[in-house]
Amino acid sequence: MSDLTEPVRGLTASWGTVLRDVRTLAADLTSASVELARQVPVVPVEQLLAGWSRAEDTVLRELKTRLDQLDEPRVRRGAPLGQPGAPRSAARMLEDLLTASIEADSATSVEELYRALLLHLVPDEARILAALADGTSYPLIHVQSRSNGWRTVLANASTVGRAAGVQVPDAVPLYVGRLRALGLAEEGPADDSLAVHYDILLGEPSVRRAEEDAKEAGRLNSRMIRRTLRISPLGRRLWQACRPEDDLEPSPLSDSELLDADAMAPALRRPEPGPGFQPDTAFRPVTTANGTNGTGPALS
Repeated sequence: MSDLTEPVRGLTASWGTVLRDVRTLAADLTSASVELARQVPVVPVEQLLAGWSRAEDTVLRELKTRLDQLDEPRVRRGAPLGQPGAPRSAARMLEDLLTASIEADSATSVEELYRALLLHLVPDEARILAALADGTSYPLIHVQSRSNGWRTVLANASTVGRAAGVQVPDAVPLYVGRLRALGLAEEGPADDSLAVHYDILLGEPSVRRAEEDAKEAGRLNSRMIRRTLRISPLGRRLWQACRPEDDLEPSPLSDSELLDADAMAPALRRPEPGPGFQPDTAFRPVTTANGTNGTGPALS
């Protein structure tokens, strides 16, 4: 019987040794972990919260960007018409416009007209329109050369760009021409009370260069056409609709008249600067319906 119990006692002693070793190892590991934890600096709770907040902001921004991309119309350049992502055909655009015209009323049509005009403007042109909105007239000069029947070398030079504080002063003639072409500004007769302003404008480098080019091309024969630049009735109505808090002179045209082809025809027929443009004959005194003298486009 004693021979059978001896192996059992040996096995029990071996397991006891193993368990003591495991307990010792666990104690050593615990001590090492505590010591290592003491050496690691503790991050304040405020820093943890700030880090979480930054991470949350980053995730939300990325989510917003992806949602915006889903909302934007995906138009692929060069995609064949009729395929998904391709732009509308000209026929479809015309059809949509005709459909919208049937459903629109007068107020909606005027709003669409204003939106279309504003979409054609650059910021500097909007600043010029703002400068004209109070009814102030600014000097306007066209430089012409005798060659080829008084060829226009420079059109629409004006001090309005300086008054408006445009960012690209050299582009003022282009800005003024575009505003006139859109019917938001118009040309009027010369104003003798602006003599000093005309002199300042004649001293502008671009005007002097144009005068030299005109003299060279026309064999020392050139002329300066003095006019004025002012806001048009359409431009005034647009400004009043968009900026009703501004106290401006009421426009002589009502909203319904703005949509009337007969009322808009004079502005649309007004000649714009070009190879055959004659500023000195573009406006002549005309007799209005009430018998007063006004300014209008020359009749052929």
